[in-house]
Amino acid sequence: MSQLLDLIRTSTPEERSHALAELVERALADSGNAPVAVQDAATRTVGYLAPEVNAAAVLPFPRLSAEEVTELRRRAANPQESIPVEEFIRRLDATAGAGK
Repeated sequence: MSQLLDLIRTSTPEERSHALAELVERALADSGNAPVAVQDAATRTVGYLAPEVNAAAVLPFPRLSAEEVTELRRRAANPQESIPVEEFIRRLDATAGAGK
């Protein structure tokens, strides 16, 4: 593992970018395209990997119906109905763990 880390530290930004892309593709394939929690050596979650969203499928944004706009405005006006960020992260962790 130390040889791999030394190689990463001495590689160029372009080489690291290519290596990261390869690692992300493999990690997502291993998880069945479920989100993957990225942990450091102390097992602290430092980020998440998620599959790419097909931008062509969602952009430009679809037209919303009047009811959808009303619902989005209601949600924005009532943040107390949202889950706390800690709960959101717990759910992400649970989803990422399900793909292992």
